[in-house]
Amino acid sequence: MENGKSAKCRVRSLPARKFEHVIKTALSGLGKQPAVLEECVRQANLEAEASLGPLDEQMDNYGQELTRVTNEIRRLINIFKSQDSVPEDLKQEFLELDDEKQRIKTELEKLRIETNRRRQHVVDLDIIERSLQDFEGLISLLPLEDQKELMQLLIKEIVVSPYDPDDEKAPSEEGAFATQIRTKYYQVNIKLHQILDLAGVVNRSKQSSDNKANWLPGADSNHQPTG
Repeated sequence: MENGKSAKCRVRSLPARKFEHVIKTALSGLGKQPAVLEECVRQANLEAEASLGPLDEQMDNYGQELTRVTNEIRRLINIFKSQDSVPEDLKQEFLELDDEKQRIKTELEKLRIETNRRRQHVVDLDIIERSLQDFEGLISLLPLEDQKELMQLLIKEIVVSPYDPDDEKAPSEEGAFATQIRTKYYQVNIKLHQILDLAGVVNRSKQSSDNKANWLPGADSNHQPTG
């Protein structure tokens, strides 16, 4: 629209509410397509596996630091044993090293917990299927701003093209479909970041919204947002 007639895009505009309804319905329909679900599960698990690399590297770095600090502490202990009186500066150095050692051990434990969590993370195909099939009902429970955030979290991009059902074949790519909006036909291709546990996301977001309403001064916790 910004470039006017010189724009390459052949779709000038779309009716927002009708198009949003089409997308929500399409996302629910994806829950009935095994190939789409399996590919999303595969991609999600690949991403989870790939995310372990930086964590392993951090653990290695902290492990080396822990070894260095431990060796320094042992060196000071040997000095203490060989002397009748320990200088104050060595005592202070020992305390600082001990604090550093505890900090490193704490960071290592956090990394171990996160690494184990990601290694155990396997996207559940049944959860994805149920969540997508209930998508329209689930997302309608949220305030409009949270609906927007959830859609952005789920959808990477949507490509829309004009479509002539008399001259063109129906789209065959997974996630693509043809639809009529008012008097015009379009081909729509939805590309997802990865499938989430939508039911869990909605529940957490709904609880968060309820909590916000409860602490806002003068807010009515029973008030329902309107679109």
